[in-house]
Amino acid sequence: MVYSLYKYLYKNIIGRHHGSHVFGDFIWDVKRIQVDHVVLSHNIFEIMKKAIAKTDMKVVSESLVVLGDESPPGFTSVLLLDTSHCTSHCYSDRGWLAIDLFTCGPTDPAPVLKEIENEIKKLYPSLKCTYNKSHKRFHY
Repeated sequence: MVYSLYKYLYKNIIGRHHGSHVFGDFIWDVKRIQVDHVVLSHNIFEIMKKAIAKTDMKVVSESLVVLGDESPPGFTSVLLLDTSHCTSHCYSDRGWLAIDLFTCGPTDPAPVLKEIENEIKKLYPSLKCTYNKSHKRFHY
């Protein structure tokens, strides 16, 4: 009885969702590896755009802001998508880069983030992914 109730709840309530959100955190050793955050920002932004262009998602707006004058050095960027967003944020003085991709459309964002990670590692082999998780969204 309990198993049947759990199965029903999961199938009809808990397991129903529309969309997925993936997160990737990357680090590098700033004492050993010098990364130009301006170049990094443009490279990451281009990698994100190319990965999204290979999907059925459409970029409806985009912005890249290189930080450093009144903020810690790094960058923040966003690709607004017709199905949600893809963002990156970096604290280059700490060696931290975070990327997330959320879509409520039919595209699974996990392989897209993996492609972004693979392309990053081609340019910056010392960057290491320390966190890569996927979460279902719009539970109903």
